Amino acid sequence: MQFTDAASLISGVESRLRSYVAANLVDTGEFYSLLKKEMGRMGLSLKEETEWVLAVKNHRVLKPADMVDFWSIHELEDPEASSGSLLRYIPPSRARQVSHQAERNSQIHRQSPCRSHHYHRQFTEDGHYFRFDFTDSYVLVQGWGTPRHNGSILVPAEPILTDYLEKFLIYQTLKDLYINAEVNDLERRLDLAKRDYELAEAVATNYLKTPSFKQLLAWKESWHGRLLSRYQL
Repeated sequence: MQFTDAASLISGVESRLRSYVAANLVDTGEFYSLLKKEMGRMGLSLKEETEWVLAVKNHRVLKPADMVDFWSIHELEDPEASSGSLLRYIPPSRARQVSHQAERNSQIHRQSPCRSHHYHRQFTEDGHYFRFDFTDSYVLVQGWGTPRHNGSILVPAEPILTDYLEKFLIYQTLKDLYINAEVNDLERRLDLAKRDYELAEAVATNYLKTPSFKQLLAWKESWHGRLLSRYQL
């Protein structure tokens, strides 16, 4: 499958929603996050090993917009360092423990006779943020990121899938405006956008599940295909 940058797709969505964009009712920066999640849901996302150096402020830092997943986070002494101390991951279900960890650590540290004792630092995740048990620092995040071209994420170049993703963004945008009551008389437009979105989704899903002619030919020429063809009437 061929991929291209999402700039032209997003430009098309902005053109379709130009009156809302002109009124500053649409945050087009959210489009990249929506595209990343939807392509992941449909099994279309690309990913590559990536590293990010992030500045932690007030115990938290925003997750990179192009991050798909992560496997480790290290605390750095400075942003130019290539390695640091590995942090312990705490699942979100135990996030409350981490939110109070800095205070507990400072209290224990003041009471401890050994002030040079090193405490194992921790982090968790909460929505769009990583949260840490230290206030300000730098961290190195290692994980999977979405490949980019000219600063834009990559999306399928197949017209059927591009059409679906465009209608997906339009529907999600109008739905958000409707939920937040930012625009009057939006029901009919939202209903039309939903119909277009659902139809495009059905076509895209069918396209992704239907083997191509080349795939069918390769299967037929395979040993398994030749074996089954012997029993066809």
